[in-house]
Amino acid sequence: MKNTLNNTVLAGLVALGAVAAAPGAALAASAIATTDVNLRSGPSTYYPAVDVVQGGDRVRVYGCLSNRSWCDVSYLGERGWMSSNYLAYAYEGRRVRGPEVVRIVRAPVVSFSIGTYWDHHYDDESFYEDRWRWRRDLEED
Repeated sequence: MKNTLNNTVLAGLVALGAVAAAPGAALAASAIATTDVNLRSGPSTYYPAVDVVQGGDRVRVYGCLSNRSWCDVSYLGERGWMSSNYLAYAYEGRRVRGPEVVRIVRAPVVSFSIGTYWDHHYDDESFYEDRWRWRRDLEED
């Protein structure tokens, strides 16, 4: 199973690298998940998971925090946050992983506001009604 996943990831990286030959191209904002990873409703493991990105699957990167630790991505129509540690990209014949992907795909710097982000993406989720709690708990940390 592990070899199959590795082959899938590598095949996806090769295909992605071949299609996105020019840095900054529209497809250059795509990356590959290196393993199964939770897609979260905010840039921390503290936030609720909204989906699981399967290892080897492609995500669209919309932007990342200024420290490159978390990225705002979409996966199968679902929007959320993913740690950049689980992103990979084929670049100049090599596999780039983690925060370096953010630089290579030229992901813009974005910020996170629980109110605005959740209003746009999660107003139909069960945890949305408790957004005051998430905001309060984070302010206390």
